[in-house]
Amino acid sequence: MGDIVLKNVADHLREALTDPFAVARIGDDEFGVIIMDVGPAEALAKAQVLCKSIVEMEINPLGDDGIFITNSIGVASYPYNGQALDDLMLAAEVACITSVERNPVAQPAGRQPVGKGVTDNGGV
Repeated sequence: MGDIVLKNVADHLREALTDPFAVARIGDDEFGVIIMDVGPAEALAKAQVLCKSIVEMEINPLGDDGIFITNSIGVASYPYNGQALDDLMLAAEVACITSVERNPVAQPAGRQPVGKGVTDNGGV
């Protein structure tokens, strides 16, 4: 079931992002997204839209009973949060952890708790 969820999220990311980008699975249940030619404020806005759209996904790997997934997104911007890949990855991870700590769980009508939120790492 986990592989079905991951594939659905990956497909959703590819469909939702229209800018030049790359999507890669970087951990067990983590994805990295690179969006080119956007500033920190625009990147954060895009991440907020993406976070909301993931929360609204309905995945039915077991037939009629849909499951809902949580997500947290951290935004890091080049060169504002670093110039080396490792620095940017760390900044995004810190921002993601911060989003989990700062944002209460969203509960869309009629659904189980989903989603945590989005934050940047001071790049805006």
